[in-house]
Amino acid sequence: MNSDSILKKVPLFQCFSDADLEHFSLCLRVQRLMEKQALFRKGDEGTALYIIKKRRLSDLCQMV
Repeated sequence: MNSDSILKKVPLFQCFSDADLEHFSLCLRVQRLMEKQALFRKGDEGTALYIIKKRRLSDLCQMV
């Protein structure tokens, strides 16, 4: 699945044109995490927008 098709599934990006989504997708990078590795922690400075493609419930519980 390419990046712009992933963006089409995210409600925030559904109002954008295909050209816009293609442009946005050029800025994306995939970040894979090892089991138990945190993407960010409470209190971290917000420097990026993360689109989570797959996760387990235990990962969500650790974020709260």
